[in-house]
Amino acid sequence: MQQERIWIVYASLGILAAAFAFFIVAPAVLGFPLDGNAGEVTRVLQIVVPVFLAYLSAATAFLFSPPQQDVALAAERQKLLRVLTRGPVFVAGGGIVLVTGVFWFSNRSGGDVATGMSLDSYCWFLTALVGLLAATTGITVGSIFPGSRNAEDSGSGATKGADVSTDPPAQ
Repeated sequence: MQQERIWIVYASLGILAAAFAFFIVAPAVLGFPLDGNAGEVTRVLQIVVPVFLAYLSAATAFLFSPPQQDVALAAERQKLLRVLTRGPVFVAGGGIVLVTGVFWFSNRSGGDVATGMSLDSYCWFLTALVGLLAATTGITVGSIFPGSRNAEDSGSGATKGADVSTDPPAQ
């Protein structure tokens, strides 16, 4: 399981770095058809970024939670774990690259404006791909990072022993 934990952390960091670099630089430097001043770049990043931040959050919570015994998986289940951890990332990543390429090509300068993919359609496809990723990999990530889901319930985390009441302190 440790290999899959490390892999999902590296994949999340790499995808986040690539997304920020591309969607911030490409419109200004490469002519990618998003207007950063109109909030279009922010809209796209708001779709792509959260799921990978959630994976990193689960890894961080796991790191600081009490150690737990890993479930011993049979060899065939280890293979399935690898496919379920990595496969959706590759499928969603490939889909995101593909739909981004289609959006870029169909909205290139000099192209027919009437036939370009709309920003709404582009965002819908991104949302569907990220949703597929979250639906398939989310459970796997929650399982390979045990203790990350309810750190407060297990007696760890910043709230242990702290007054987390939302009521104002008594005078």
